[in-house]
Amino acid sequence: MAAKRNGPNALGVEDAKTKLARLLETEEELEALLEATRQEATGLVNEAKRAAEARAHDLEAKLAADGDQLRARIAEKRDREIAQIRTDARTYAEHLDSLDPDRIEALVQHVLDRLFGRPRAGDGS
Repeated sequence: MAAKRNGPNALGVEDAKTKLARLLETEEELEALLEATRQEATGLVNEAKRAAEARAHDLEAKLAADGDQLRARIAEKRDREIAQIRTDARTYAEHLDSLDPDRIEALVQHVLDRLFGRPRAGDGS
């Protein structure tokens, strides 16, 4: 009977050793897979950071360019407005220069009379 007990017991120990060896091997494979996955994740995170920084840099450059364009458009509009004001001023000055001096004198006298309450000529007051 001793032989019978050694037989099945010996098979059980060998089976346990084999299972343990497979378990350790699987654990090592999983550890290696986990490490590879961590490295890949680190690479992806770094790549995403570089992409985000590049995108931020591109947006900053676009914002600066848009600001330059806006300032240029504002300066152009300002210059057009100034030119229009100068043109209008020249037109008004030419119009005033073309007025008859006697007419201007009569208008000035009329304004002064009204301002100081003097009776107007031909008013009968």
